[in-house]
Amino acid sequence: MSIKDLLKDSDKIDKISKLAFDVVDTDQSGYIDRNELENIMGSIAVEMDFDGVNKEDVEEIIKELDIDEDGKGG
Repeated sequence: MSIKDLLKDSDKIDKISKLAFDVVDTDQSGYIDRNELENIMGSIAVEMDFDGVNKEDVEEIIKELDIDEDGKGG
């Protein structure tokens, strides 16, 4: 299966999204909290040679993802 085929298959996209979410949701709460987001952003920064993550970036992303305003992205 090619990437192009994969992108056309919503079931596979959902499965990949769930797998990726589960990797980040280390406490298996069903939400991505600030610590989990900060950890994954820090790992990505190291791997991609970006500047380190800061609290303001994490807060901004949580704010964008937090549609029900409970302080969590999920």
